Amino acid sequence: MPYNFIIILFSILLGTVAVLVCARLIHRGIRRFIARSGLGIIASALRQPADTSTPRTLQNLTNTYSQLIARDFPEFDVRQFLTRAENLLVQILNSIESGEGIGISEHKDISSNLISKVDNLIEDIKSKGENWHYDDIYVHGSAIADYGYSMGKRTIKVEIALQYRFSNSDAGVRSSNLDQYKYSLDAIYIQDVDKLGDNSFKGHNCPNCGAPVKSIGEGNYCQYCGSGLMEVNVRIWTFDNFTRC
Repeated sequence: MPYNFIIILFSILLGTVAVLVCARLIHRGIRRFIARSGLGIIASALRQPADTSTPRTLQNLTNTYSQLIARDFPEFDVRQFLTRAENLLVQILNSIESGEGIGISEHKDISSNLISKVDNLIEDIKSKGENWHYDDIYVHGSAIADYGYSMGKRTIKVEIALQYRFSNSDAGVRSSNLDQYKYSLDAIYIQDVDKLGDNSFKGHNCPNCGAPVKSIGEGNYCQYCGSGLMEVNVRIWTFDNFTRC
């Protein structure tokens, strides 16, 4: 009996060792497979927090659309245009922070629609008792993302990647996080006022009495009936909208 018991005990120990060895070999094989297949890199990336130091990716179609724009507007300067867009975006953020908005008299290349959007956002922030701050603004780059024609106007969409520290002092704490953001700006070029589909624009005739408007510099009202008119810039690229992507 003792002899049989020893044999049984030895067999159990031997089986246990064999199982452990097999398990270790299988574990090594799985690790090698993951390393070779690249799954380990993916798993590691999923465990890591998002890298907020990397600039946001832009839909860069500048080279493609530059040729089309140059065909329609031979004197168009792409680099100068993108610089204007970058400077305008920084100015918009600063105007939101100051709460003063953008004066239309100072910027002939900004539409009343864009100015109204900024003013409405500022009023909404004030109504909530909030104060937005954009500190350490730095523009990484910009690119043309789209170009097209519709409703009597040409439109260029610009995407801009930048970073800043955003905070809302309503909470009494200023943020120390430097985050990456992406915005888009739309610029329009009016080619045919009659096709815009909006009779409130100042064009050839007053939408109320039909009297001719001889010049877009006559003021924001009809000289005959006094109806209000919205000025629309022609023969110039005008920034008309901005959006955070």
